[in-house]
Amino acid sequence: MVNSHVRRTLIGILAAGVVITAMVVAGPATAGDASGFALARRVSGTLVQAPIQTPGVPVPGLEVVLRVDGAACGLSGNPVAGSQVADSAGKFYIRASGYTECEEFFLQVKASGDWQGGYLASAGYLSPHLSYRKNLRLPVSVGQVKVIPAYAAGTVIRTSNGSPVSGARVTVTWPTGDPADMISTGTTSASGTFRLRPIFTEEIGIYIKGPAGFETGWLACDNTVVATWGEACSRSPGQLGTIRLDRF
Repeated sequence: MVNSHVRRTLIGILAAGVVITAMVVAGPATAGDASGFALARRVSGTLVQAPIQTPGVPVPGLEVVLRVDGAACGLSGNPVAGSQVADSAGKFYIRASGYTECEEFFLQVKASGDWQGGYLASAGYLSPHLSYRKNLRLPVSVGQVKVIPAYAAGTVIRTSNGSPVSGARVTVTWPTGDPADMISTGTTSASGTFRLRPIFTEEIGIYIKGPAGFETGWLACDNTVVATWGEACSRSPGQLGTIRLDRF
């Protein structure tokens, strides 16, 4: 027979066990709710190089900014809700801070060095125009964000023997067929290389004026040089590869 003192002790132990069990199962409600809320207000993705010839090449080190659509939220401007610099694999993960009453956000990638910036638009591309942005509702993974190079680079060689052509003038133009519509220009080095920047457009023309004894014209799709823009190809900025130039 259990006396009253022992009975009270057992009841107390059982009650304490119920409380401890409840705490373990439930966990700290406030912290759990906050964690779930943070996960519900995040955006992630990967910055990659845009041109078709280099799909999926990561672009590290650029700052990605999450902004509130101020007009949709009744705010002045488009305030920053968070930002992160893409890691060595081009990945970013941003948790929105504040603006809990807002539902519409968008992404901005800041230009830096060899890379153009812009606002995330359709098909994962960046646009320099704010009006083309794609609004997001959190949480969301945007997948690959295609970043356009801000340079044009390549090597000019002699078609007949593959030797480098130095002193050729290479001009990056708007894709109009007029060499005067210049964006950037320079001459090839002793090794035939060139690298021109800054470029802030997604489509360019390349006009090459060969040194004495070499042809002059537009870069074609097969990386030869042709006489007219009608025979040529507009290109994406970035690495243009080896360009073959004929000698007369």
